[in-house]
Amino acid sequence: MSAIIEDATGGAANGDLYRFVVIASPESGAPAATIGARGDTLLLDPMRAPDADLIGPFQPPIDGPEEIAIPRWAVYDCAEMPGAIIGVLREPIESPCDQPLDPVGLVLATPHAEPGDWHLYGLTVRRPGGPVDEVRASVVGAALMLLGARRVTLTVPWTSPLLGLLTRVGRVEVLAARTLLHGPGAVATVAVWGTDQCNGEPAEAAVPVGEAGLVEQAEAMLERGRRLVLVVRSDRGLCVAEVRA
Repeated sequence: MSAIIEDATGGAANGDLYRFVVIASPESGAPAATIGARGDTLLLDPMRAPDADLIGPFQPPIDGPEEIAIPRWAVYDCAEMPGAIIGVLREPIESPCDQPLDPVGLVLATPHAEPGDWHLYGLTVRRPGGPVDEVRASVVGAALMLLGARRVTLTVPWTSPLLGLLTRVGRVEVLAARTLLHGPGAVATVAVWGTDQCNGEPAEAAVPVGEAGLVEQAEAMLERGRRLVLVVRSDRGLCVAEVRA
């Protein structure tokens, strides 16, 4: 497991240096008191002019063939109400006044109606200097931790290595086997749960991710009301297993 993922999932903090950035207004639903008490997290309020000037580096690209940044007003509105922006800094810093904010990864978050549930989107990695999906997983872990979330949801292609890495962050439940409007390939909607918050144990029988017909089989099981999670088996790698009642 990378050092970034260890930090994002509750590993050793970096003393009094800032490692994470959260951009959220008091009305956003983000647990500002908890975030502000962390010595390794810089909390910015986009409603304050000095803080708003710092959010430029936290503009993820729009989905498409060219990396065009999401307009500043869209990022500003997301952080203001009702969501938050979570960033992992490339290097820990002492002060944003002395050093520019340089996120290696960031994600936008919007709360679901259910308290403690957040949806993540715009997951972005910049010049990682290492495995991209490792950094993506660390950003998801940081969001789960910093938002005090019960669970976070996001869409991930079935072919992405990120699926397996997310199992290091928390229990990964498959909510939808095929999510429309996300390109021609099969894309899953998954929930990453906080520690011990996803009830039930996976059955021994499991279908390897990548096996022919997996998506259709998972769709059929979900339509019958079954619960599915991702598990890593020593002999078969990443698999989908049903949760035992």
